[in-house]
Order: sequence, then structure tokens, then C-alpha cells
Amino acid sequence: MDIVVLQYTELRTEAPLGGVEMHINKVSDALERLGLKVAVGKTACESQLPHITKNQTAVVHLHGDCAVPRKFLESLRQLGIPTFLMPVYHGTTAGRMIACREYFSPAGYRSLLKEFKIALRANAAVCVSPLAEQEARRYYFLRCPTVVIENAADVEIFRPLKAISEEPRILFIGRSGDRVKNTDRILEAVSQVAKKGTRIILSAVPGISNTNSNNIESLGPKNSFDLYKLFQSSRALILGSLYEGDPIVLHEAKSAGLPILASDLPQMRYALLNYKNSYFFNPRNTDAIANQIESLLADPNLKPCSLASSWSNSAKKLLNFYSQQIAAQRS
Repeated sequence: MDIVVLQYTELRTEAPLGGVEMHINKVSDALERLGLKVAVGKTACESQLPHITKNQTAVVHLHGDCAVPRKFLESLRQLGIPTFLMPVYHGTTAGRMIACREYFSPAGYRSLLKEFKIALRANAAVCVSPLAEQEARRYYFLRCPTVVIENAADVEIFRPLKAISEEPRILFIGRSGDRVKNTDRILEAVSQVAKKGTRIILSAVPGISNTNSNNIESLGPKNSFDLYKLFQSSRALILGSLYEGDPIVLHEAKSAGLPILASDLPQMRYALLNYKNSYFFNPRNTDAIANQIESLLADPNLKPCSLASSWSNSAKKLLNFYSQQIAAQRS
């Protein structure tokens, strides 16, 4: 079965990467290792048009709130190339707006409208979590076949830790200026812990601005190898967001066996199912965050507990879904 995968996106797919961009790169690399032809980015996809034949099937993936590429899809149709428009839901704008109470965000409603239009035209869809699938069906009336394929980790890099560090370092990974990351409450919780005399360092990647606290350090962008070294010298990873899709760093920490302090959200509960080193808190309650941090720092029995999922397995599941949808169309 000759399939061409077209990751049609205008997102930057060079370092430093966000979670969606990293997903695009990692899945694309894994699909190529399975022998598929993959183009990443709007320009690369459009340059592939002269080289795609009628004997091939084009799978067009859209990510985030991009507009439906009508001209590109029309070009594929005119060439007689069987095409599947297959958006990837890393979460939904609607879900984020509700979680963050961003009810008066013009940008949010523009993104929501784009995602709704994509759902109307989709032939099939990939969701990184059951929650993303549920939201796409509830808010965008998605009716096409779907598959849930979680994100993963580079298991060759994020190997099981030999021990959990005694250093009181808590890792914060992500865009600290984004409201959804709940940074202010996390910083206040760290301050509460420090005021009690407990040693603590919140190490932020890439960083947290406008703070002069001795308990906060900004480390700048880090690649996967650097991040694993930080795992080796850290007590835990904290993910205190108000809303999440399926954070890749969570899978990286699980692969290494690092304890994870996480918001008590349905998606986080699902992603950390059967992971023994998970500690949940109410992300809207600063005291609850502080108490869980303090409890973990004081625990003398922390041990690595690896639970790994690889990008190769994710790509195999995706290829199987492609094959099912193509076979269903031909029957």
C-alpha cells in the first residue's frame, strides 16, 4: 500500500520546539522508518504535488487551528489522487477556553471556528487522548472515524533512572507565560514550601521571567539529551496546567521513571494510569499544590518506576489506521 503522508502545517518544526511541533517531527521520523514517504510543512507538501501519482494515497494531516487548505486539497483532487483529510487533535481550543475561562477571547473564537470547519471536512481524525476525541465530537460535531494514539518518548534517550535524586529540584517544562500553564499558582506554592524552611528549587525550561526568587532558576532551552540529564538530578516533574492535551514531557518522565506532580484532570489521570510515581493535586488550589510538593520532597522511599511508550509503536498504530480507512474506502 503506497501512502504519502503530508503534514500540512505552518508551525515551525525546527528547534526550539513546542509539543505539537515535536509530535509532528517524531511521528514523521517514525513513519519514515516504516518506509512511508513523509513531507513536513506547507512548502514541502506543496512541492510534493508533481511527484504524487494516482496509484498512491495522500494522507493530509492538519494540526492546531490552521485553516482548511482548500487549494491544496483541490489540486490533489484534480490530479485524481485518493486523499484523506485527517486532522490531529492535540486537544481543542474549545476545551482550553472553558478550562481557562477565556470566554471573551477573540483569538480563541477565531481558532475555534477554524477547528470547526476542519471537523466538517475531515475524512478521519487522530486524537492524542480520549478527552481530545470527546471534545472534538462534542464541540465540533466530528462524525468521521477516529483513533486515539497517545504521544510517546524517545526510549533510547529516556532510559530508566537508576535512582531518584536527593536534590530538592522540581522541574517545570513549558511556556511559563501561557495562562494555561498555571505558573502563578505554582510559583506561589513553591514560595509557601520555601517559607516553611524546606529546601526547594524550581528549575524552569526554558525559563520563567519576572521573578527574583532564589528558589527559581531559568535554564533556557534544552534538547532531549540535556533534559534526561536534568531528570537524573531532579526529584520530580511538575505539570500543574489548567488544561492539557497529552504532554510529551510527561511520557519522557514516565519512560525514565521520574515522579510526576500533576493536575488532577481527566486527561492527566488517563495519561498516568498505572504509573505508580504520580501525585495529583487540585491545580486551582495553591495550598494543595504546596502540600503535594512538600510531601514528595520529604518522601524517603521514592524509586524509579519506568512505564515507556515509543514513537515507533505510535507510528505502527497510525499506519494500521491508515490501512483500515483506505480499505474501507475501496470496499
